[in-house]
Amino acid sequence: MNQHLRECKQHGTTEYPFAIYRMRHFQNPFSMTLHWHDEFEIIYVEDGTLHLTINNNFYEGHANDIFIINSKEIHDMSLNDLNTRYYTILFPLSSLTFLNMDNVNNEFILPLLEGKQRFINRLDKTCTAHDTFINIIKNTIDLYYNESN
Repeated sequence: MNQHLRECKQHGTTEYPFAIYRMRHFQNPFSMTLHWHDEFEIIYVEDGTLHLTINNNFYEGHANDIFIINSKEIHDMSLNDLNTRYYTILFPLSSLTFLNMDNVNNEFILPLLEGKQRFINRLDKTCTAHDTFINIIKNTIDLYYNESN
């Protein structure tokens, strides 16, 4: 893993390592260079067009697209459409672990933490869970920004 591409920014705080970034109102085309981080990232495109590269795979995101960037995956993003609005949600997967080692921890969380399991990078809009996931993301964003104010 190229350490020069590592993003060292802390997302959230030590006590609350969770952050949501609302990206909108661009004055100029935008580009976030190739980077990686330890945190898990969910990108929700609310409107417009967002270009992403995740592990050398190119994606074009539009309204209601959801992208998942696993820990340590190299990625970048850019936009030319100044009306694009999107959110990035970042958190360490370790925050999902439980004190008790139950089946959920052993079968789902630990394989993700160990890099043995990975999420797909783009959630298919035809997936039956897509609308449910959109609602969860929107509710999370609303709660985050209402608590922050």
